[in-house]
Amino acid sequence: MFGRTSYPEPLEYQETLTAADDDAAARAALERHGPRWVELVLIPERAIHWILGPQAPVDRQGSTDG
Repeated sequence: MFGRTSYPEPLEYQETLTAADDDAAARAALERHGPRWVELVLIPERAIHWILGPQAPVDRQGSTDG
């Protein structure tokens, strides 16, 4: 989850949430962080597209698969 308390600030990492579904994640974010935030952003794990990192398989020539 990323968030900011005023628009001139950049979005910053706040925490990782685990929830049963998107609605439960949104409720948990609001319960934990409350109304002081002007913006909270949840990025579901299924929406992440790894370029480099633990989920991007690399072949022997160094190119990624996919």
